[in-house]
Amino acid sequence: MKRARDIRDQLAGLLERVEIEPISNAGDHIAIRKASGDADLDCQTIATLFQLLSMLIQAICAGFFYHTARFTGNGYRTVKQHHTIHPHPNSCLSEEQPRWVIYHELVF
Repeated sequence: MKRARDIRDQLAGLLERVEIEPISNAGDHIAIRKASGDADLDCQTIATLFQLLSMLIQAICAGFFYHTARFTGNGYRTVKQHHTIHPHPNSCLSEEQPRWVIYHELVF
C-alpha cells in the first residue's frame, strides 16, 4: 500500500506540474468494493467494472508504449528498437503466444 501511495503522490505531482486538475469518479470505489464481496452483481456494476478495466488497460498501454512487442512467428519484435525477444521459459507466455505483449524489462 505504501508503494501505491507513493505512486499516487508522484502522479499527483506530475499533474500539478503540468497544471492538470486531478479528477476522480466517486462511484468507482463503490463498484469495486461491491464486486469484491458480492456474488450477485447487477448489470450496471459489471458494466462499470469493465469500463474501469478498459481505462486501466489503456493507461498501462499508453505508459508502456515503448515497452511493447509484436509476435512475429519466431519470437516478439520490440516496437522501439526492433530487437527479437523471447519470453522466459518459466513465463506464462511460454505456452500462449498473444499477438502483442507489454514487458517491464529485458534480460540479455
